[in-house]
Amino acid sequence: MNKKFTVNKQIEMLSDWVSLVRRDVSDGKKTEIYHSIQQNDYVSVLGVTDDNSILMVKQYRPAVDKYTLELPGGLLDISDENPGECARREIFEETGHASGSQTISLGCWLPDTGRLENRLWAFFLDHLVFEENWESEPDVQVLKASPEELLRLIETGEFDHALHIAIIGMAFLRGYFSNKCR
Repeated sequence: MNKKFTVNKQIEMLSDWVSLVRRDVSDGKKTEIYHSIQQNDYVSVLGVTDDNSILMVKQYRPAVDKYTLELPGGLLDISDENPGECARREIFEETGHASGSQTISLGCWLPDTGRLENRLWAFFLDHLVFEENWESEPDVQVLKASPEELLRLIETGEFDHALHIAIIGMAFLRGYFSNKCR
């Protein structure tokens, strides 16, 4: 069933990173008001070092008022930057690691079709090596875990970032860790 709708859209910029979008959606009989958040796309990377350690970052997130464990990543905030290049940039900025390997796309997904207008670009990058010329970001702690330790962190809820768990799940589905875990 594909109804026809009339949509009037208004955008209110809240900050340099976020806009509130209001849509008045009419089917000809009644009008409903919907709100969504417009922001730049997310880019996250599941990065693995030569010793099979998975790179994570721990940082305080005001939106949930706690320190979280996450995969390295950020926003696609340079207008002409390719998402794969952004993944390489973000993993270096956050962890100090770089790789000559190919950046492998795991997919591009919609994080929340009910409220968010952006996309999540997910990547896998291996053979990461620490670069000595790196300066750490303030208040971002770099952590490493084996694939087994990462699974335990997910199972216990210590690693609870749903979008990043989806990235890890896709990497497992594609066989990047299947022979190394359980």
